[in-house]
Amino acid sequence: MFVSPLNPLALSRRQFLKTSALLLGAANLPTSYAEPINATPRVAALEWAAVEMLATLGLAPVAVSDKQGYQDWVSAPPLSPQVTELGLRSQPNLELLAGLKPDLLILPQQAALPTDRLEKIAPLWEYPFVTPGNGPLPQARRNILALAQRLQRQSQAADWLHSYDLQQSRFQQQFRTQQGTRVLMFTLMTPRQALVLTADSLFGEVLTQCGLHCAWQGATSVWGSVIVGIEQLLTCETDLALMFSHDNPQLLQSLANSPLWQQMPFVRQQRCYTLPPVWMYGSLLSAQRFTTQLAHVLRRENA
Repeated sequence: MFVSPLNPLALSRRQFLKTSALLLGAANLPTSYAEPINATPRVAALEWAAVEMLATLGLAPVAVSDKQGYQDWVSAPPLSPQVTELGLRSQPNLELLAGLKPDLLILPQQAALPTDRLEKIAPLWEYPFVTPGNGPLPQARRNILALAQRLQRQSQAADWLHSYDLQQSRFQQQFRTQQGTRVLMFTLMTPRQALVLTADSLFGEVLTQCGLHCAWQGATSVWGSVIVGIEQLLTCETDLALMFSHDNPQLLQSLANSPLWQQMPFVRQQRCYTLPPVWMYGSLLSAQRFTTQLAHVLRRENA
């Protein structure tokens, strides 16, 4: 994964809505649509971050790709049993999707999906993960504003973003005594490989915003993550390690029994914490959940 926007904390709700409209206009986003979305739109989420964005607007999807993967890697908000399973994110069931008659399909701009066929089912809204001048964290905010405009739910977006900003501000106050803490963030892919988040990831940008540092200083990618051998974590200067689970107890057990793992300084110092699933390539809701989990860990560290 891979400026600073106006501070919504200093704005009233009316001012915030006005500012949001200006931001959308600056991004060349439409302010009206020839075919308005229903009051309660039927939206299909072809990627997991879309589920989160809908939740911030008080909506739930009618269908989601790979519900089990969502449970393993994202977990919240929970999916209702009534949400239709569409199959793999890379190969959704288009006949089933068409039968649901959705008002809108949400998918990432980078998705390798047959958009020409999807457009025959319903209008598409394709969102970016990053854009020039906007890393994943500010882009996540812009995505919520854009989707709210598309679904005519601007007031819900303003309310949620205002609550998010207030909460993040409280966390930043709590983290003042931990300024400069180097945090290593990763999840296991195999017993010998880990996916490591970099400083320009969604969570890496959250760390920077909170005055903390991403411990990984090596290679990165457009997604702000790299897959490395476990041994590369041995020399990473780390004050605190956060390992995200994704329904992988066997991998975790295999790692715990590894002599190499037991040599890790953050393991020997008992400064490694296993966190519940939270989507590393998600929306602002993922950023909020990550910051909440980080606050819990730091409170345990200082107890």
